[in-house]
Amino acid sequence: MTRQRRYRRWAHRLLRCYPDPWRARYAEEMQETLDQHRITAMTLLDLLLGALDAHRHRGLLSEYPLSAARRLRNSEIAIFCAFVLFGIAWLPLQGIRDPLPIWEGAVRSYPEIRIAFDVVQIAGFVAFLAIVAGGAPCLALLVTRAIRNRRRDVVFLLA
Repeated sequence: MTRQRRYRRWAHRLLRCYPDPWRARYAEEMQETLDQHRITAMTLLDLLLGALDAHRHRGLLSEYPLSAARRLRNSEIAIFCAFVLFGIAWLPLQGIRDPLPIWEGAVRSYPEIRIAFDVVQIAGFVAFLAIVAGGAPCLALLVTRAIRNRRRDVVFLLA
C-alpha cells in the first residue's frame, strides 16, 4: 500500500473524529477536498488539530454561520464605543486655551504644544465624523426595527 493511500485512509478516519454537527455540515465537502489534493503528514496533523478544536468549541457549531457575523458586529460596536470614549475625552480639551494669554505664552515658548494640540483637534474631528458616519446608520436601523417590532421601550431608551 502506498503512503498516499495510507494518508488518505487516515484522513477519512480523522474526519470521523469531528463532532456530529460538524460532520453533518462539512464532512462531504471536506472529503471532496481531500480527494482532490495530495495528503501529507501535515494535512493529517491539521485534521487532528481541527478535530480537537471543533470539540473544544462545540458551542459554536450550531450557530457557526451566525458567529462570524456576530463577531463582526461585536467588533464594530467595540470600535464605535472606542470612538465615543475618545470623543468624551476630547471634549474637555476644547477649553484648554482658556485663559488665552497663558496659552499664547506657552505656545510661543514651546511650539510643539501647538502641534500636539492641533493633532489632537484633528483626531477629535475625525472621530466625531466617524461617530456620525458609523452611528447614524446603526441608529436608523435600530429605530426602524424597534418601530417595526413595536418595541417602544427601545425608542424611549434612545430618547
